Amino acid sequence: MTLGTNVNVKPQVSGGGVLGNGWDAFGSFSYIKLNGNRKHNEQDLFYGYGNLGYRRDDRHETRLHVDLQDFDYEGVSAITKETAEKRSLSELEHGRPSDRFSGLSSRPTSHCVA
Repeated sequence: MTLGTNVNVKPQVSGGGVLGNGWDAFGSFSYIKLNGNRKHNEQDLFYGYGNLGYRRDDRHETRLHVDLQDFDYEGVSAITKETAEKRSLSELEHGRPSDRFSGLSSRPTSHCVA
């Protein structure tokens, strides 16, 4: 467990072992919560990992790995709410940033609609 300023919390739990008859398992879970050092800079992160293995003999082994992650990240951006609201519906539908706001020149793209 790690604790710090700005609501910095990082607990972690892990464990594993031999289950018998060639089977073994391991699992780990961790959570990170940061409130950041300025407004709108909060993070909540969940990590889960596990694996289950089977060893038939010294030359044959198989293992199943499972990795789960959930990030809730609120990052600080230089774009203002007013600028974001000015973006056209077309730009939002196609997922392209507006050239007016990014300062980049436009590049042709092709879109495939099924």
